[in-house]
Amino acid sequence: MPRDNVQISMGGTPLKLKIDQFFAEKGLDMTALALRRARLKHIIMLEAQSDTELARSGLTRDDILPFVYADIFS
Repeated sequence: MPRDNVQISMGGTPLKLKIDQFFAEKGLDMTALALRRARLKHIIMLEAQSDTELARSGLTRDDILPFVYADIFS
């Protein structure tokens, strides 16, 4: 069974916690595990970019999770 053991932090906040908080703020009463796993590679790719690279795409760090999950909350 795959384990969710990647330890990545964004500004001192573990990525897993930041994603879970994002879903909680949207009022979802569910674990975000499946959604987090499905899109983690995309989130990590964006987080690895510099602020300048993100800006070229029209994003800030705070925009990453809403951008990655935009199809769910449109």
